[in-house]
Order: sequence, then C-alpha cells, then structure tokens
Amino acid sequence: MSTDFIENLLKDINSSMDKLSGKVTEMFEVSKVKNQINDLARQRKRKLEELGSLTFRKVENTENISEEEINKIVGDIKEINKQISEKKEELDRSIKEAKQKVDQSEPSQKEFCPNCGNKVSYTDKFCRNCGQKLEQ
Repeated sequence: MSTDFIENLLKDINSSMDKLSGKVTEMFEVSKVKNQINDLARQRKRKLEELGSLTFRKVENTENISEEEINKIVGDIKEINKQISEKKEELDRSIKEAKQKVDQSEPSQKEFCPNCGNKVSYTDKFCRNCGQKLEQ
C-alpha cells in the first residue's frame, strides 16, 4: 500500500468525522429547542387548566374570584405563547442554517464534464461520453 493512499484515506475519514460531528451538534441544538417548546406547551396547558378552573368557580359563585386573578393567568398564557412563537422561529432558523451547511458541504449530485459538457455524477471517475478523467 502506498503512503499516498493511506494519507488520502485518513483525510477522508477525518473529513467524514468532522461532518458527522457537525451534524450531531446541529441535531442536538434542534432537539434542545424542540424540548424547550414542549416544556413551554406543558406550562401553557397547566395555565389554561388553572384559568378554566378559576373561571368555572367564578361562574358557579363558589368562590370570590377577582378579574385581576383571571387577567394575571391570561397574561401568563400570552407570555408563554410569545415565548413559544420565538422558540419556533429559532427552530426554523436552526433548521434552515443546518440545511444550508449541508447544501454547501455536499457536492451536487450532477455535475458536468469539463471536456464535453456531458452530465456526470459526482461519484463518476470518468465521463461516460468522452472518457475524460474527472476530479473528485
């Protein structure tokens, strides 16, 4: 085995490991934001249940519930909705950035032969039309 072959193989392995590491990091970030959205959704659900309970007790006149108490919970729900919206925008940006990185790092599936202009795949070593050796 030649030294060049081993060096090229090691470069390819290192490059693949770097790409994989980057993708894992991006997936982790996306998962983290999704978990934050889910946590906020659970908080909103609890607040809505609390609001429903207070409203029912007010309507049934079982307790003296002030409008202030109800308005505070409504304000909390609005704030949670705002946070969820911000997190969804953050998630969309993260996904868009990750997609752009993948698009930039991966070669296009189809390229053109520099000799004859025939379409070739990025995995082809030679042009199927003219036999030109292709750069990888």
